[in-house]
Amino acid sequence: MKRLMWCMCLGALLLAPVGAQKIKIEYDRDADFANVRAYAWRILAEGQGPIPGTSAEVLDGRIKAAVNKELGKKGLALRATPAEADVFLAYYVTVDFKSSGQSVDPGGPTSNTKFEQVWVTDELRGTLVVEMFEAKSGHRIWHAAGGVKVNPKNQEKNVNNLVGKMFKKYPPTGK
Repeated sequence: MKRLMWCMCLGALLLAPVGAQKIKIEYDRDADFANVRAYAWRILAEGQGPIPGTSAEVLDGRIKAAVNKELGKKGLALRATPAEADVFLAYYVTVDFKSSGQSVDPGGPTSNTKFEQVWVTDELRGTLVVEMFEAKSGHRIWHAAGGVKVNPKNQEKNVNNLVGKMFKKYPPTGK
């Protein structure tokens, strides 16, 4: 019995990080992914995109490098402009601030104390969305979104893991 409980606890600890990054994939079931051989990044209008010399520019480079690596593994070639590619990509990043609180009366249910202890936990959660559009029509054919707890020290690792999970089952199969 002890061995079973130990194995269950170990399994829960090993599986917990896997569930930490939920990925949602949507795609056009009529799209022909077999003919997608080359891609390009969406060309931004002046004033769009990260501010040069900031941490946003570093994040931009990390996201694009991670996506380029994953699509390279799938045999897709990066092109300079959408006109040279079958599809073009765009990504979006959002950050949410989440707070949670817990209140405890340390005296218990029969206590006559007049105070409670309150713990508040603050957490930054980031969401990355990567989208793929047909170059000719501009029609969105693939969309992936995933979230992760924001930690600047682990940013590159988190981006690589998140993007890797997004493209793990690319190209989609089935109609």
